[in-house]
Amino acid sequence: MMRKQRVSDTARGVLSTTFLVTVMMGTAAWTSVTAGGFSLKDRPGDIVEVRYDGKPVAKYVHVFDNTRREETYKPFLHIIDPERRAAITKGPGGLYSHHRGIFVGWSDLTTEGQEYDFWHMSGGSQIHQRFVEKEAGKEEASLVSRVDWITKEGKTVVEETRRMGFHALESPGIVAVDLQTRLSATDSRVELKGDPEHAGVQYRPANDIQKEYTTYIFPRPEADPKEDKDYRWVVEEYRVDDHDYTVAHLNHPSNPKGTIYSAYRDYGRFGAFLEEGVDAGETLELNYRILIWKGEAPSKQVIEDHWKAYADHEK
Repeated sequence: MMRKQRVSDTARGVLSTTFLVTVMMGTAAWTSVTAGGFSLKDRPGDIVEVRYDGKPVAKYVHVFDNTRREETYKPFLHIIDPERRAAITKGPGGLYSHHRGIFVGWSDLTTEGQEYDFWHMSGGSQIHQRFVEKEAGKEEASLVSRVDWITKEGKTVVEETRRMGFHALESPGIVAVDLQTRLSATDSRVELKGDPEHAGVQYRPANDIQKEYTTYIFPRPEADPKEDKDYRWVVEEYRVDDHDYTVAHLNHPSNPKGTIYSAYRDYGRFGAFLEEGVDAGETLELNYRILIWKGEAPSKQVIEDHWKAYADHEK
């Protein structure tokens, strides 16, 4: 059964001090939207870099080029270590090329009796169409990307509105990301299916992760992520280039029940999986908050407090 959610992103405000700056870097034009703490550095048709206090913390990669489709068949969000100015999430290539940063997809999307894979992307491409919103303020920033899920036959079966709100975290935090995806079926009902390892809203650390250091933390004692459902949150600790990082994936209580968190692979891909149907003209809305820190994980109580603040926030 398709469930509609009433959830709006918290990052809508923009300060009156916002201004535009355009600079040239080689042959590419970058446009910066700046206001106090957060700023957006935009290379049109390619990426938008999110900065806090002048340092990059995230990068939305939205380029699509059919001549290099494998590299560009889905938009995704990179997380950046601002001190090292290095991505701590994975891009194209490497182990499982389709795993990229913070990304959205289902391996079994069925419509009109046809199955399409929008995880490995053999069934089509997710193509960014335009930005509905790009804002930066002292306390937060937001990007809203319109993404069409287009089959290999050229038919748009899902129109997605992907909202990413960015908020500062106290040191040693890197950034908090509120990800809201609104998936609208176009002409026919869409069934979103698959399995916990190949569908949902997931996070993939950098390809050169040091696998022996990957660990997961759960809100329940004696957790079994392959069987348990509806975790409030899951935490992953991982290491890249001898630097430790922690990511917490928070599940908003307004999301449909039955969510399973795939959280056990040593290469670090983990996230929330669920199956839902969406009737033609209807919209499924999903909401997650993803917190990224440098170093080891904070206590379970700190994570629980973050989840409560997210869950209690007026949406």
